[in-house]
Amino acid sequence: MSAKVLGVPASMNCVGPVVLAIEAKAGGFEFCNIMEGAHKEADFTAMNPYQQVPVLKDGEVVIGESNAILRYLASYKPEVYPTDKPGTCAVIDFALESFARVYAKHTATVYVTFGYAGAAKDQAAANAEYVAEVEKWMDTFVGDKTFAGGDKPNLADYKAVPFFFAAVQPANKKVIGLEMPAKVKDYVDAFVAAVGASTFMESAGGYSLKEYAATKEVAASA
Repeated sequence: MSAKVLGVPASMNCVGPVVLAIEAKAGGFEFCNIMEGAHKEADFTAMNPYQQVPVLKDGEVVIGESNAILRYLASYKPEVYPTDKPGTCAVIDFALESFARVYAKHTATVYVTFGYAGAAKDQAAANAEYVAEVEKWMDTFVGDKTFAGGDKPNLADYKAVPFFFAAVQPANKKVIGLEMPAKVKDYVDAFVAAVGASTFMESAGGYSLKEYAATKEVAASA
């Protein structure tokens, strides 16, 4: 249990690595208070000169970037990224790299709900573009399966689900009018049921994805 993922519970980029670290029994979460500038302190900058979370510390291994951290943590749970099957890993990498297209639309929608970005000029259009990009990713990598990994989650699911979990929170409809397709919620629910460490997305001292989104829903109703 030596690996620590530094970050914040309401960061979708942080959550995937944290959930995998816990599920793989590799380690867990360490809070980095970016609201007070902890990511700009000298000790953090020494770990990641880009001053971004998440950061992984595991003995002498210290790295940033969510995808890199996910791949490293897979060494503790090889079935999610089986390096002895290069073809399978290639498809997982395709899914991980393609997710950047989803992320680009996510920042104009769900990030708005969470207060991480300002509203889009045409929020309804941004919502539609986001849903279309999510559906394309799911059609390409999940299809008629339960997960991108088939009947069990693989690394692509650990990457995508925190973002989609945030996207299906009721606050999105309240704040920006975003509603996700039922298949997205079904995919998220299946992952939560299969991965015990997913509770980190639901409860983290009031700052989990679910808890934080709820505060935005309440604020929009006030």
